[in-house]
Amino acid sequence: MIAIALLVLITGCIYGLWRGLPFSAAQRHGWAGVWRLACMIAAVRISIFGMGVLLMRSADWRQSVGHILVLVGLPEIYAAKALRFQTTAWFAACCALLAASSILWAALFLLPYRAPMKQADERPKN
Repeated sequence: MIAIALLVLITGCIYGLWRGLPFSAAQRHGWAGVWRLACMIAAVRISIFGMGVLLMRSADWRQSVGHILVLVGLPEIYAAKALRFQTTAWFAACCALLAASSILWAALFLLPYRAPMKQADERPKN
């Protein structure tokens, strides 16, 4: 239970620092925006995955809750199924997969909101 509380506290601190830093609106577009959103997605997905792994260690009703929380990592964690019986290596591989795939998820989320490309014949008017 202490580990779950620490994960929630760390995630909250990261979010608070992230929101408190003065970023301009220009940094929320392009690769800077993708990177920022990817970090947030990775932090949320890895913390929920970590809580699920911790809950799966018990043999009572918490194991079923942990299993549901681990499913947050699908389909990425399916790639690490060969390491399932080595829990430390499995957890590290799944966290790396979740962090890497968060960049793709962030790019997919920001794709509809990207600025339209300027045509070659369009020039800024003064």
